[in-house]
Amino acid sequence: NNLPPHSMQPPKEAWERWRDEHFINEIDAWIDHFMFWINSAKPTNRMIVSYEAMYHAEKGPKQAMRLAFFIKGSAGNGIEIDPAPAFTIPCLWFRAVRINDQANTDVYQANRYHRNPNYIAEFTTEQLEIAATKINSVYRKYNYDLQLGPMLQGYWEHTISLIHAEGP
Repeated sequence: NNLPPHSMQPPKEAWERWRDEHFINEIDAWIDHFMFWINSAKPTNRMIVSYEAMYHAEKGPKQAMRLAFFIKGSAGNGIEIDPAPAFTIPCLWFRAVRINDQANTDVYQANRYHRNPNYIAEFTTEQLEIAATKINSVYRKYNYDLQLGPMLQGYWEHTISLIHAEGP
């Protein structure tokens, strides 16, 4: 495709062309992926961690601790899983998640990993409206869930805020 490596931001025209050609398939694939994993395990046998929570400077270490305790408690059939000692989890989280990005960048910003961020990869108002509608339909199925409800509501609210930021 004659585009630079993944860590380099593509030319804006290439991004917009790809975005416009693939948007519906990508949002539908995200929903299919989400639904597969939610329906593949009982709520007692799964742990939900959003990327945003895991990456967040204050919430991230707590999410890592939750994950360590979940892993330790999820072993069965005589299998023991012993995660790292609890006092090391925040340090391990920082080394794995945040060491290369201490600028506290916006976790929703798509171009934060590019070495040459010449523009912010944006979506059209119509695409944002489609995304908000699809996210809302998933949210309505899981709004009662104490883990999924707030996460999906946050995605929906963020999408709506982008629509309002663009204006009429």
